Amino acid sequence: MVGIGVLASDVLNFVLKNVIKEPRPSSLRGDYGMPSRHAQFTACACLLIYLTSTSSKPLSIAALSLTTIGVCFSRVYLVYHTTLQVVAGCAVGLVFASGWCFACSKLKLLNDMFEVVQKIAVRVLE
Repeated sequence: MVGIGVLASDVLNFVLKNVIKEPRPSSLRGDYGMPSRHAQFTACACLLIYLTSTSSKPLSIAALSLTTIGVCFSRVYLVYHTTLQVVAGCAVGLVFASGWCFACSKLKLLNDMFEVVQKIAVRVLE
């Protein structure tokens, strides 16, 4: 679930960059900068890892948070993105991860219901 969610988030990032078409603050690369792909990827991946983890220890929360903050800070510090581009990337990543988990939980619920109905149908038909 985490891997597919992160890949889907990356596809969304590609679409958003080509719709928004906001340039980067530096001329190091020719592609667009809004939203920051690294910020979106890291925020999405870390939140998905946290939400799907069976452990909610404070150390894991701190590690995932520091990873996201470190990546976001580095993107602005190295002048690959503006602060707004990084904040937008984080926001998109967090919203996408939340929606992805919600959708996956609903699909799992539907699958579980289907299995129950299937078992009932098999018993009735026997």
